[in-house]
Amino acid sequence: ASSNHRPLHRAIRLTRTEGDVGYVMSRLLLEHGANPNMDGETPLHDAASCASPAAVGLLLAHRADPNAVNPNGQTPLHAVCRRMLFSPSDAQEQVVEALLAGGADPLRRDSAGLLPVDYA
Repeated sequence: ASSNHRPLHRAIRLTRTEGDVGYVMSRLLLEHGANPNMDGETPLHDAASCASPAAVGLLLAHRADPNAVNPNGQTPLHAVCRRMLFSPSDAQEQVVEALLAGGADPLRRDSAGLLPVDYA
């Protein structure tokens, strides 16, 4: 099944603030064994793309890998920086800060040889 159809991915995409229904569902899934580090486009990539600091924080607290790469060699930091190019927001800046504090490597290049900052 596509990663977009996995329960944790769906719940993460619904998460906007700590305590909302998406956050609660995500937390319950993680507490009951959902894998935050599945291959490919991880839930952390989704949380970064959706600019959800609450979801990013929750996933990092459950040991999501901030340097996991998708099929294009992009990390969650690449994902949020791609979004910043079109519509920068405070939430995106908070996601960048959370990812960096969680150990994201800002010097990691994707398959095209680009750094996250190259997309911002």
